[in-house]
Amino acid sequence: MIYTITCNPALDCTVRLGKLNQGAINYVDGCVMTPGGKGVNVSRVLTALGEPNTALGFVAGSNGGMLESALQKMGLCTAFTHLDEGQTRINVKLYGAVETELNAPGAPVPTEAMARLLHQLDGLSLQPENIVCVCGSRAPGMGVEAYRQMIADMGCRVVVDTSGEALLCTLAEKPWLIKPNREELEALTGRALLTMETVIAAAQELMAQGAQNVLVSLGGDGAVLCAADGTRLYQPAPDGTVVGTVGAGDSLVAGFVAGYTRTGTMAEALRLGVACGSATAFAEGLADKPDILSALQWLPKMKEL
Repeated sequence: MIYTITCNPALDCTVRLGKLNQGAINYVDGCVMTPGGKGVNVSRVLTALGEPNTALGFVAGSNGGMLESALQKMGLCTAFTHLDEGQTRINVKLYGAVETELNAPGAPVPTEAMARLLHQLDGLSLQPENIVCVCGSRAPGMGVEAYRQMIADMGCRVVVDTSGEALLCTLAEKPWLIKPNREELEALTGRALLTMETVIAAAQELMAQGAQNVLVSLGGDGAVLCAADGTRLYQPAPDGTVVGTVGAGDSLVAGFVAGYTRTGTMAEALRLGVACGSATAFAEGLADKPDILSALQWLPKMKEL
């Protein structure tokens, strides 16, 4: 079984407009409200691929109820921890001349709610073959060590997709996979990563601190994987017209996890991951299975570095 944990999910309001005129009334070309948050997106793409999974995390208020209900209507299995106060956030994604995101802070997570989630995780009886994906930003009220506390002694494969100090803190628990993008990796190392060699060197620094495998998303250039056995694989992205990048990195994680679950090989996991990420970048919203299969067909040849 695959589990995703999203501590700060959202209802994403996606707005399309030709041009944003500040200080004036703007009439949009379209507006869609969908469940969002990095782990939620991973669960949605896993479900599109036919991989059973359960979405965990925190939801709050009527917004949280809408989010959970929408996911269930999509066929997802959910088991969120409900907060007694606050509202699940609403984020605005503006698509126009440039892509702009307005992300709200989210509902605060009190200590007792965190304790309830940890108790829920303890009750899952996780096995070594299970995969738990901890994705996205920490909610207000959660300390920098929260994700480390969450994954300690899980006894299964743990995927961490967050950034900054929250990511660095998890490395002591030796997560099976972490997934920074190039910009996040640059922020962690404090230097520009302009070549594949510098990206790999930075990934290996995180491996030296505890990460078993590091998957670096490179946007339109695909992704590179530095594996625990010393293998370094680069999968370029297929050609296509980018519609939007929101959720592309999450789709990469979902495809990687699904590919590894099916084949047990890092190479096939990377292929499916890049196909999923590219398909979402080429689509309106998250990619569906036909989009993914099409992108998979047009993947360039993988390279071993």
